This record gives sequence, C-alpha cells and structure tokens, in this order.
Amino acid sequence: MAETISLCMIVKNEGQSLRRCLNSLSGLGDEVIVVDTGSTDSTCEIARQYGAILHHFLWNDNFSDARNASLELAQGDWILFLDADEELSSDSRE
Repeated sequence: MAETISLCMIVKNEGQSLRRCLNSLSGLGDEVIVVDTGSTDSTCEIARQYGAILHHFLWNDNFSDARNASLELAQGDWILFLDADEELSSDSRE
C-alpha cells in the first residue's frame, strides 16, 4: 500500500505568498490542510481554490496549539509542514 502525505500550514494574511507555495506543492500531497489564524485578505479564498482543507483557529499566541490543530486534521502517513512564504524546491520533490 502506498504511503500518503499530508501538507500542513498555519497562515494569517498570506495572500501574497500562499499561491506560490501551493503551486510548488502541486500534485505532491494527498491532502493540503491550511489552518487560518484570522486572515483578513485573500488567504482563505486562495486555500479553497487549491482544494485545501481549511480550518479556522482562534489565535491564542501559541504556535504549538495552531500546529497541533493542523496535525489533528492530517490523515497522511507522512506530514510535511511549510510556512506560506516557503516553497518546495524541485530537487526535493522526489
């Protein structure tokens, strides 16, 4: 049985960079989980356009809690966690 990959992200007002990040992940994961901590820009709409599982998390000044919220939603055997201003290099796809 093939192993699955969950791509997890915590975001807030990342509309300027989220599309670039998600493009770099295109076709790689079995699911994309985006935990939004209160965006007021286009971040959530962009996540939806890419088919992400979007979860809203009330920010409590604790990155661990937000990260754990994304991990609880993840169904994959492996989890790749990226920030929205990062992108996966083509060398890393294999």
